[in-house]
Amino acid sequence: MADHCHPEKRVERPPTEAMMAVLRDVVATNGGGLSPSGIPHSVIKGLVARHLVQGKAGNGSRIVHTKLGLKLVRDEAARTTPTNIDSLPEQP
Repeated sequence: MADHCHPEKRVERPPTEAMMAVLRDVVATNGGGLSPSGIPHSVIKGLVARHLVQGKAGNGSRIVHTKLGLKLVRDEAARTTPTNIDSLPEQP
């Protein structure tokens, strides 16, 4: 992550599905961060350009979400989670 810096003006295009999948994984670490190994460079670069992830303070080799990245994942979850989730039948 050390070679990635946020541009002053963030990219306004929405993230791709591949970027969202990585961002959801990063958010799921709950601050521990994710190792960028195995993640395509273009996906990381796109997330950084959109100001959705950054290098972890004190451990730049880990990817952590920004407030904007966390908000995007939470908003997506709110849109896709049924409002009547408590009344849905349990899956076996």
